[in-house]
Amino acid sequence: MHLDHVTIRTRDIARTSTFFQKVFELVEGERPAAIRGIPGVWLFADGRPIVHIIGAPGYGIDRAAEAIDHVGFAMKGYAAFRAKLDALAIPY
Repeated sequence: MHLDHVTIRTRDIARTSTFFQKVFELVEGERPAAIRGIPGVWLFADGRPIVHIIGAPGYGIDRAAEAIDHVGFAMKGYAAFRAKLDALAIPY
């Protein structure tokens, strides 16, 4: 078993996407045609769409408010990643 993806509802798609791209070095990729009518982006790592970002209320969508409890990412280079968070002034 593995984590396939996480979906994040947000009122600020661009800012949320930029955060994940900058911090986790994800890249924006193509979304399936069937869901392109829903505002959002998919972010990829190693060719896999692992973070789905969609609009929340205030973005023209009638769904629950912004929400995510937590997500765990397994990674190599923990010390370097903490240094990156420090350099970006992101609390953890």
